[in-house]
Amino acid sequence: MSGPARNGISGYNKVMARALAGINGPGWEQKLLETIEQLNEGGVTPVLSTAPIPAAARLCW
Repeated sequence: MSGPARNGISGYNKVMARALAGINGPGWEQKLLETIEQLNEGGVTPVLSTAPIPAAARLCW
C-alpha cells in the first residue's frame, strides 16, 4: 500500500472516530464490544442496522 493511501486511511479513521464518539459518547467502542460479547454468549448473532445514518454522521470532504 502506498504512503498516500495509508495516510488517507489513517486520516479517515481519525475523523470517523471523532464523529462516532460525538454521536455515541465516550467509551462507545468498549460498550459495543461488551454488547456483542453478551449477544454471542446468548447465541444471538448481531446484525447491522438498516436505519438511516443521522445527518451528524454524514461527513463531506
